[in-house]
This record gives sequence, structure tokens and C-alpha cells, in this order.
Amino acid sequence: AGLLMKVEDIKELYEVRKVLEVGAARSAALHHKEEDMVPLKEAIKEMEQAETNGEIGEDADMRFHMAVANATHNEILIHLMRSVSEVMVSVLRETREVLIYSEQKTASLIKEHQMIYDAIKAREPEKAYQFMLEHLMNVEKSLVKYMKFRE
Repeated sequence: AGLLMKVEDIKELYEVRKVLEVGAARSAALHHKEEDMVPLKEAIKEMEQAETNGEIGEDADMRFHMAVANATHNEILIHLMRSVSEVMVSVLRETREVLIYSEQKTASLIKEHQMIYDAIKAREPEKAYQFMLEHLMNVEKSLVKYMKFRE
């Protein structure tokens, strides 16, 4: 569809994602049940599989972030994340295209998701918070850089 969003929109989306998802990662580390870890692990496996197959892997990426929200067991947060996910899904595809094709970042994307997973599983809320924040900031930085380059 081509990048429909302007730099300003991307910045707004990532501001919302930082507000929602960084706190969600912390909350998931505190409140997850063992079975909540399964969809997170599966999403990472799918990202690895997508990399092997030369695919983008945005569906798995989206599922990972939604699974973090689900692992909080906070219905309001889950609902908010679902609302944002509709905007996110189109941006995620293009984001991953940019990061994968222009910056060869698949391995680091997978590693960032793995670090978030490990922190949640280990019930380390501050690490989960930090790793999610760093992940979102890295992606946003690359995206904004790419969009400025395109203008």
C-alpha cells in the first residue's frame, strides 16, 4: 500500500505504543500465568521461520505484542491494545519491510523480542519494561530515519 503514514503519524503511533506496551510488558512480567508464555514463544518461532523463508513476519510480530497485552490479564489494557492493533498492523508490515530490507535487522528484531520474552518469563518487570522500551525506540528511530530519507 506504500507508506501511508507521515512522520508525525508514526511518532504519534509510537508514543501510544510506548505508553501502552512498555507498561504492559511490566504488568505481564508480574501477572502472567504459565500458559500465557506459549503464544509469545510461538510468535518468536514464527518470526524465525519467516526469516528463514525470506518473509516479513509482521503477523507473528503483531501476535507477540498482542500476547504481551493478554498476559497482563487486564481487560481494559487488552481492549486498548486491540484498538491500536488495527492501526499497528499496516504500519508493522511496512516497518518490518523497511528494517529487514533497508537495514538487515531481522536478527536484532528477533533478539529484542526474545529479551522481552525472557524478562516476562523470569518475572522481572523492570527488565521487561526496559527491553520493550528499547525495542520500540529502536524501531521508531529506524522508521523515522527511513521516512526522512524518503521525503
